[in-house]
Amino acid sequence: MRIVTTWLVACLLVACAQQPLKPPPTAVVAPKAPATIVPPPPDPCADVVARSLDDEVIREILEESGIGGVLEATKSQVFAYNKYRIVLCPRLVGSQVYRIFLGDRIVEEGEDGAVHFGYDDPPPVGADITGQGFPAAAIHGYGVGAHCCTTVHFYEISDTRFRRLGTIGARDSEVAFRRVDGTPGLVAVLGDSAFAYWRTGFAGSPMPEVRLAFDATAGEYRFSPALMRAAPPPESELRAEAARLRAQIDVARNDPYRTELLYDVPVELWDRS
Repeated sequence: MRIVTTWLVACLLVACAQQPLKPPPTAVVAPKAPATIVPPPPDPCADVVARSLDDEVIREILEESGIGGVLEATKSQVFAYNKYRIVLCPRLVGSQVYRIFLGDRIVEEGEDGAVHFGYDDPPPVGADITGQGFPAAAIHGYGVGAHCCTTVHFYEISDTRFRRLGTIGARDSEVAFRRVDGTPGLVAVLGDSAFAYWRTGFAGSPMPEVRLAFDATAGEYRFSPALMRAAPPPESELRAEAARLRAQIDVARNDPYRTELLYDVPVELWDRS
């Protein structure tokens, strides 16, 4: 028995010696996919900037201001709301361009001397400015004259449609927006510059306040008689005020440092707010 066992062990050793040892299985590693390079989105104002940089005078000014000046001057401002982007292109030559994108498509383009979204806490892009339940945008344009002219463009930017909502031509006045009880949406407030330079300089010119409300039927802001109406003061109050203002005007007329036709029109004559 011992002889048989020894013989079997010897045979196994010989057989194993004749068989090459197999390496242990290795894990199969999938080749790495090449990294995807995502190109930066195209500059929505690239053509405007390129057109501006073709101007020799502007190019010299930017070169003198250094690379920082070039980068700042060619920077676009982008304001997004849902699927919309409102882009204020840089102003290098002439007018400043604004563009409204719906996805990658330009649905509106305009220009003015300078473009912005207003002063004194303006409504944000996408606010219900009109009170009609849809998001809107108000874009202010300024002609960069001495004090003229301001134009406000309104747009509906809802998911279901894009449309123009008219403009406000404010001439020498800025346009602000207020909440007024009983009026849906925001009331547009501006100054009536019909009396600009009347017996005074522009800074002292009468500028009575005018209020406009959104007219849903017309689809635009219009003059609102209801918001302008106010009860007259008592006659006794008017007489006392007239006497006081007459004395104030006489003092201004007799001032040796001012001409008869150049004095500030008393604010009380045109603003009773």
